[in-house]
Amino acid sequence: IDILAKDKKTDQFVVIELKKSQTSDDTVGQLTRYMGWLETHKTKGKPTKGIIIAGHYDQRLYYALKKLKDVEIYLYQVDFKLKEFRE
Repeated sequence: IDILAKDKKTDQFVVIELKKSQTSDDTVGQLTRYMGWLETHKTKGKPTKGIIIAGHYDQRLYYALKKLKDVEIYLYQVDFKLKEFRE
């Protein structure tokens, strides 16, 4: 698990997976495995939530996520600028 958090509103555990490059449906398997483990060992069956944060995704991920109501995906963008330092 990259980041494990709790939702302030629902008190649900939230599993966050960070992917620096393209992600695919194998990421969904990893994420749901972590969620299932938490529900078995930590939450006494209470549902968890999953979030994937990635730079890109492919169609397999899109289709896999259509069937999962407790998983969301966010795409990140990086905007990097250099500014000369002057005293």
